[in-house]
Amino acid sequence: LTVTSGNLAAETLHCNFTSIEAFFNYSTEHGLNITAEIEQCPNLCILTFGTGNPDLSGIGMMYAYSFQVALTIIFGPVLRGLDIFDNSLPQWDVFYLRKLFKEIIDVQTIFWESNGFLIMASAVATLVRMGQHPTIFEIAEMQILNFVQLNSLLVIFFCLIHPIARWWQRFLQFLLGFALATAALSQSQLSGHSETDWLQASLGCQNEPAFRKVTPVPYNKAVVYAAAGLCILSFFAQTTTTVFPRIQQRPSLRRVLAILTVVWSLLTTLSLVGMVWGLVKLWGQRSELIKVAGPEFEDNEWGFGQVAALFTWLPIPVEISYKLNGMSE
Repeated sequence: LTVTSGNLAAETLHCNFTSIEAFFNYSTEHGLNITAEIEQCPNLCILTFGTGNPDLSGIGMMYAYSFQVALTIIFGPVLRGLDIFDNSLPQWDVFYLRKLFKEIIDVQTIFWESNGFLIMASAVATLVRMGQHPTIFEIAEMQILNFVQLNSLLVIFFCLIHPIARWWQRFLQFLLGFALATAALSQSQLSGHSETDWLQASLGCQNEPAFRKVTPVPYNKAVVYAAAGLCILSFFAQTTTTVFPRIQQRPSLRRVLAILTVVWSLLTTLSLVGMVWGLVKLWGQRSELIKVAGPEFEDNEWGFGQVAALFTWLPIPVEISYKLNGMSE
């Protein structure tokens, strides 16, 4: 750390800040280059990236995200695939699997609704937290989390089997969730004048590989909104063809519908891959922070909230058990 006095004691003092905000204020007062100073004080990187946030990346919350992705795959492409190829499957009902499949279709709607409310809750929490000066690790986790949530919403929406009851209400409800998640994703990055200090601090820690892997991905917000607009148009087109099946019978629209089907299939596949990649990234960033934070890492303790988070998706297997009990009667 370069100081005007050249005093070693002053140099040590300047590296021992108790908060990153205090360091930012000191740097502003003395006209210091934040990036250069942090390169000389590696301990400040812990203050910059933080030591975790149990409300966001606690062990229970991470398992809840993992369950969400697993259930999205089960109630999304797996269930939709079984429905599409139902006539190609053997006609005998081994262990009542065919009947179980018919019953679980009803649970898909329940998961779709529950998933949508979790996505909206995560998006609102992200927007609120971004206004509270979160650490870089939190920003990186919130960025990937909202990416996972958006992809989960896309996968389930395009894999719905039954026509949507009160379709316009459901469409508006999930349009709101999609808009909130998109806004949260666009805000979860180091950009803008208010984030200049954080961005410079992040650059000062790039010599450590673990910190490089935890840094939020930079992107243009216009790209996010353009992709969101395309998804919304696809939402509307898919909903219209589902609610008004007569559209599919018009010869003039068959080619357009065929093209849209390809687009929906491609979008679902990309969303599925993106969702799984995002979940791996969530766990990966967490593991990298553990390497540098060591015993100071806060997110591995099974506190009250982490235990409660494990029960987030309990209604889904409970509902399936009700279906199984009904089959046995």
